[in-house]
Amino acid sequence: MNKILIVLVLAALAFAGWYFLSPSEEARVKETFAKMSAALDKDGNEPNLESIGKARRAVALVEPGCTVEAFGKTFTLSKVVPDITQQVVAFRTMATHLHLSFEDISVKFTDKTTAEVSCDFFYKGDDFGWSVRDARVLDATLRKDRESGRWRFARARLSNILEK
Repeated sequence: MNKILIVLVLAALAFAGWYFLSPSEEARVKETFAKMSAALDKDGNEPNLESIGKARRAVALVEPGCTVEAFGKTFTLSKVVPDITQQVVAFRTMATHLHLSFEDISVKFTDKTTAEVSCDFFYKGDDFGWSVRDARVLDATLRKDRESGRWRFARARLSNILEK
């Protein structure tokens, strides 16, 4: 009897630890933004392998066919991972220094696998020899990948802060 009680108590403690210590879905969505920022950040000239590695980490956070609305244009990313990786590498080569940050992230779940996110987006870089700083509002849809359980960008829309 004592052995069964001990096993039940240990199982309850393990479940409670898992339940209270595992990150919430909202925390996982926000972590996706932190990972995207880290994957796109660039500080000076970096080796090609490092650049490609960061691009691959960014691509892993995006669904193939993701649409991006920015600056009055809509871009649809390729459905082929190597093509998206090339697009990200090309984006990152525009600047020697590049920093993106996402702040005041608000997450609303439309169902268990879809999140609508709104946040402030800050960009700092040196595009083509010019020092650039920009602030926008980012509205995005993220979906949870069924196989990996990771949240990935399905749609992103940048707008002027005054438009919001």
